[in-house]
Amino acid sequence: MAKVFSAVNLLGQTIAAHPVFVAEARRSRWAVTRKSFRQTSMRIFLVAMIAALVIWGLISLLAMVSQRADPWLQVNLDEQDIYALMLIASFLGGLWLDYHSLSASINAVSGDITGGRWDLLRLTALNDSGLIAAKHAVSQLRVWRRLLAIVAIRLALALIGLIILLRDITRIPDGDVMVSAVGAIVGGLAVTFLLTILYLFEPFWRVRAITAFGVYVSVRERNTASALLAAILGLGGMWLAQAILLGSVAMGLAFAVVPLLLGVSAVGSSYLFSLFCNGLFIILFISSVYGFHHLVERWSLRQAQRRLKLLN
Repeated sequence: MAKVFSAVNLLGQTIAAHPVFVAEARRSRWAVTRKSFRQTSMRIFLVAMIAALVIWGLISLLAMVSQRADPWLQVNLDEQDIYALMLIASFLGGLWLDYHSLSASINAVSGDITGGRWDLLRLTALNDSGLIAAKHAVSQLRVWRRLLAIVAIRLALALIGLIILLRDITRIPDGDVMVSAVGAIVGGLAVTFLLTILYLFEPFWRVRAITAFGVYVSVRERNTASALLAAILGLGGMWLAQAILLGSVAMGLAFAVVPLLLGVSAVGSSYLFSLFCNGLFIILFISSVYGFHHLVERWSLRQAQRRLKLLN
């Protein structure tokens, strides 16, 4: 479990003490020390989260005002529509993060080789695996501030979604409807919580995987244009493989869980059993997302090390 959350704290990893990483961190001017790294990270996180909350509030207010204004100027958007649009924008921000992750890593090794700095590194006592791991960590450092901004926006949207959900729950009338809806509410909150965990931590796993792939491309390709083309094609293949894998997992779990739920509903509804099945479904789905990114990361770093041995 510790490995799942280790990506959240970059300077808390053991590779942060590697000489190559320390040298690159000093060049960044904002991650020279743990204190400066923490302060900058916290500032970016808070600014991005507050900005997302303010933007949602302003757009919702403008939509509300327009509904009371001239019909010709009315905007047929409610807060749920605005929230859905912001969710779509946050997922598009993930594609933007993918691009910067590739840009930060495709020259991680090839840039040092063409610049003549790699020969100096080879004269040191640093081993190949440590150098590849350090270059991987440096690539994450270069995109870290953008990563935190994306995660902060997602956290803001998660808070907004929680507020909307709790407000809608309070509007449910008392009586038999409320009693019958308790199980659905509890199940919905549990599933929402698990999906929120995935929504917040997935960018960290994605950055680790894509920067690792970029490091592998940087070892394999010397030319910047060919490296960029290979990285883009690899990224497209990664998206396709992930979509196929997660789609297969979702369909397989659905076919396994739905008959159980139908069997239970035939003899009597069981909120606990339904909650258990839905929770298991989401946990396995989250594990598949993490496992895919972890496998891509491990494979890319191993291939980079093997390729580097051939070059030496």
